[in-house]
Amino acid sequence: MKRLQATELLELAEICTTSEVHAFEAGLLELVRRHVGFDFAMFRRKQNYGAVTVGFDPGLLREIVPFWPRFITEGLRTLKGEPAVAADAEWFSRRQLDAALVQRLLARPSGEASGVSLLSWWRGRCVAHLRIGRRHGGFSRAEIDRLRAFMPQIRLSESLRYVQSKFPASALSERSAACKLSAREREIVSYLGLGYTNEQIAAACGSSVHTVRNQLSRAYEKLGVASRAEAVSVLTSAR
Repeated sequence: MKRLQATELLELAEICTTSEVHAFEAGLLELVRRHVGFDFAMFRRKQNYGAVTVGFDPGLLREIVPFWPRFITEGLRTLKGEPAVAADAEWFSRRQLDAALVQRLLARPSGEASGVSLLSWWRGRCVAHLRIGRRHGGFSRAEIDRLRAFMPQIRLSESLRYVQSKFPASALSERSAACKLSAREREIVSYLGLGYTNEQIAAACGSSVHTVRNQLSRAYEKLGVASRAEAVSVLTSAR
């Protein structure tokens, strides 16, 4: 997989740590447009569209909302494992694409000739889906590799967004026996629920491993726990 340069990592980290959804989506699409390019783009989370859509007709997107469960079922039936980037040309035969409901109801009416899905998974569940497409031509191997290089940070951001929607900060605060966790401590504890290492958390937060260790230590004290497993247990029980 292609490695990102330091400046690219910093830009991607800044985008992915943005809490406001519209700013995150707009920033990410601008980055993807510069490095890869597309005519169509849309986000899907928890069966809802994201804040930013490019190219697709809003009326058509509203019309096909009832069909999304079938779209997802068809797609997951074809995908093997949990790919981060699923290019139509790599994962689907021409016959499968021609038969797919999403192609008949969305791609063809929109004029999309080729597409790539950027998928964020959490515990076997696809929690976020960014679809980009082109009117003409396909996506090259180098472009797909570049998208794959973006995915670790994107997945961290989308998974955290999903976990925080399931385990709100207010619930975590109520579980704290001593005092409320700070916003950053709540973020760090949420990452524990994803199963990430201190190094991965540091990369997602744009901080050092030493800083993460200190923040976890303070969070453990406030939660009244002594280990990562206990902190995750508190997080889970706060659902």
